[in-house]
Amino acid sequence: MISTLRLFAQKGKWQNYIYKILSNDLFWLLLTCGIFRYIFYLFFSVTHDYPDSQTYLGYNANILLGQVEDYRTPVYPYFIRLIKLFGTTNLLQNVVLAQSIISFLTIIVFYKTLKNILKKRAVILIAALIYGILPSTLNFDKCILTESFSISALVVFLYFVVSYLKQPAIYKAVLFTFYIFFLIMLRPAFIFLLPVIILFWIIRMMIRKTEWKMSLSGLAASAVCILLIIGYSHLNYTCNEVNNISVVSTVNQLDILIDYNIYTDKSDTELSDYITTNIHKENREDLSDSIFTLFDPGRIAKYNKNCTLHHFPVYLQKSLEKILKTGTSSTSVIYAEFRKGVSGRWIEVISNILSLKFWFLYLLLVFDFIYIIYLWIKSKEIPWLKICIWTIITAQFMTALLGAPNESERLFVSALPYLIVLLSGYADKLVCHIKGRSLSR
Repeated sequence: MISTLRLFAQKGKWQNYIYKILSNDLFWLLLTCGIFRYIFYLFFSVTHDYPDSQTYLGYNANILLGQVEDYRTPVYPYFIRLIKLFGTTNLLQNVVLAQSIISFLTIIVFYKTLKNILKKRAVILIAALIYGILPSTLNFDKCILTESFSISALVVFLYFVVSYLKQPAIYKAVLFTFYIFFLIMLRPAFIFLLPVIILFWIIRMMIRKTEWKMSLSGLAASAVCILLIIGYSHLNYTCNEVNNISVVSTVNQLDILIDYNIYTDKSDTELSDYITTNIHKENREDLSDSIFTLFDPGRIAKYNKNCTLHHFPVYLQKSLEKILKTGTSSTSVIYAEFRKGVSGRWIEVISNILSLKFWFLYLLLVFDFIYIIYLWIKSKEIPWLKICIWTIITAQFMTALLGAPNESERLFVSALPYLIVLLSGYADKLVCHIKGRSLSR
């Protein structure tokens, strides 16, 4: 087959071009993933009936006029507005189509990232294929939620990190630091990336003396990001009396305190008494709405902080119990709705096969942490990429678990590509070790 293609390539310029395409691993990877995704998407309808979906679709603020909304940062709503410019007749379908195209294109980014960090062709292709067909991430392409965009955006971020570590440059340091601000405006939970990148640049500046200009440029870009976030928070306070990027974190924290039964506090007896009086009269969503109608967000944020501090032992105990309980659940999650009359049994089977229990994630992160220390001591060189991957997975998990009262699986899903990279790294080392031993015999 290969020899036939080579003979075909010698016949002319366009034949040679076709040969190069057909002999390219990326072409077959994209073709396989494209066919799978086309069939996969047929099983789902556009899903937009989640409460979050409605807040994105109903976003009315104009940031150019100094307007922001308290619940939603502007990137995803403005993405929807951009799609809206092409017509409003099939807006939801067009948004889903755009998300699906962006998601598909990130297969190329993911594949190229793997080629830069792994050695074995088979491991690279299998890992990229898993990313390309993973139901837990793909189903969000059919949802009007930030997950699809967030997954794609984090894959691009990993590419930036790998590109910089392979070949440092000032423009790269500035670009991927500013990209963090974009990620935060897409999803405020990505705020954890800012202290991570600041620490990254400080350590790089101290250890890599030859890169001080790049590190300093990255720190300068980080400072600008901080100023932009402060400016956005000020706008939010001016418009909505929310002295934060979003009020969602305050809402989530209050729900967690109520779940943990540590909402009584002398620092604000009026608010505490209101919750105690109404907690059994209203469902949780209605109770939160009424609290935020009667009390201003700044007061509630202060109340949350005091309750956490004054009941910290209980807060810590309940958080640990939540981590242990989540360990038995799966990283597999399907949020998109199946079409009427369509059975998604085989999709659920594939999703379960390609998913892991959270307890396995715990063990993996502990093992990887120990391995990072081992590599650091052995090589006397900081394993930058492994630390970045471990930190992002861990921070994303802790944010998902402790930053919201529920839906940990959905909130963690954007870190799944990083989990694939982490596991494929070990698979790559194992294959290299096995082949090395067979060659030495």
